[in-house]
Amino acid sequence: MIQTVQTSAGPIQLIPQTVLETPDLNIFEAASMTLVVGPNGAGKTRMLASMIDAVLAADGRDGADHRDTLVVYYSPMPCGFNLPVHAQFINLQDGMRADKSQKEPNLNVLNNLDDVFDVQAKVVIRFFSTNNVYKQIYSLLAGHGKPDLSTLTEPLRRAIAQLAESRVESDHSRRTVGVIGHINSLAYDAEAAAREELGQAIERFLKAKLGAGYRREILAASYTIARHNKPIDFIQAMLQRLGVTFARPAGKTATAQKTYDGALKELADIAVVLGDAELRKAEYALTESSLAGLAKLGYKKYSSISTTGLSSGAAALLSQFTKIEESIKQTISERPGLKHLLLLIDEGDIFLHIGWQQKYVAYLNRLVEKNLGNLFEDIQLVLTTHSPVLMSDFPRDCLVTLEDKSISVADALDETPINLRKRASQALSFGAPLSSIINTTGDAGTMGAFAMQHIENVLKRLQSREPVAQYHIDMIDDPFVQKYIRMLTDRS
Repeated sequence: MIQTVQTSAGPIQLIPQTVLETPDLNIFEAASMTLVVGPNGAGKTRMLASMIDAVLAADGRDGADHRDTLVVYYSPMPCGFNLPVHAQFINLQDGMRADKSQKEPNLNVLNNLDDVFDVQAKVVIRFFSTNNVYKQIYSLLAGHGKPDLSTLTEPLRRAIAQLAESRVESDHSRRTVGVIGHINSLAYDAEAAAREELGQAIERFLKAKLGAGYRREILAASYTIARHNKPIDFIQAMLQRLGVTFARPAGKTATAQKTYDGALKELADIAVVLGDAELRKAEYALTESSLAGLAKLGYKKYSSISTTGLSSGAAALLSQFTKIEESIKQTISERPGLKHLLLLIDEGDIFLHIGWQQKYVAYLNRLVEKNLGNLFEDIQLVLTTHSPVLMSDFPRDCLVTLEDKSISVADALDETPINLRKRASQALSFGAPLSSIINTTGDAGTMGAFAMQHIENVLKRLQSREPVAQYHIDMIDDPFVQKYIRMLTDRS
């Protein structure tokens, strides 16, 4: 466990002295949680980078020995520093490179997110379209295939005859009224209806001939013709097996048939995992067990797995914690000697609405308790943020405040006639009102600089007894400023 670590900002004590003396007073599931705050340019990320170097360099020669500590750094964007390549270090930065992996969604992480953030999402498998199969059959039956009509069912023969008749009428209409006029004609609509009817007749024919295996066979056929350069021959051979004869026999299909047989077997295994031997649906909701079962099969040939119902923020949270959790578990499986975890998260809340910022630290607490706690002897977290909401979840002695003396906006605001930025002698954080946290811990004003400029202008004009539009007064919602304005207007 790391008590104190040397950083670019000086030595940082990760475990408060009171908790060191009485461990039962720790309110977090982790051994320690530390929040680093400060304005842009204060060096928060630089401090984390130096912390990584310090921990990885602690090999016992200078007293500290962290050779059994795994260090993980996560940031939504590249940090801009050269971070080390080390067996004890995991570098997770979302902006470094595009994630081209097509891994299955982590349902464990998703369920935890649902419990804390109420994301109400689900993981589903969707099978690809099989329109390519029907297009080939349509072409064979209604085009150049020249099938023996006597080997077709009566509904198919009738649908083919109706399409042929409507085509003649459609051609006549096109020659008579032109292409544009034909699009709005009855003949055009009749041909479209005949095409649709033939498609439905083909589907009914296949279902009747293939029986319970219809869906699997069509999916297998779709995959097969997408893989081979003579799809029409394979589809013709498939129809011939169903009793349809043609004027010209199909070409060689041995290679395609081998692909088809393999696909049928894989689809049968997928059907077992999904609990539907006939694969009647185009989409299935997945459980942890079915997701794990599919991961062992070649489902990506015939379908895709995705998460539905996720907002962009929820998707980012899923990505963030999936990367953190899975990379940690993979690393400790390869290096079982790692006993401690130092997890550094650099502004991981930056994309979250205030309502979800309020739940972010609670989720981290749950992550340690439910997912990572049994993997290490102890876990320590260090976070950076600009959010006063996150600051409100950290006791004062768990805060590290960095300052940038080059920033002069604070001084400018302090010189205003009405100072809305009075600071307490001590920073406020855990459970404090956000306005107090913004003033003290956040070291900022309680309103935007533009609004401040407007208020200052209104007050100066009123103090000088100059006219001010009532609209410009009414738009100010601060009750103390409104009270002061009323006092000024009463004097005038």
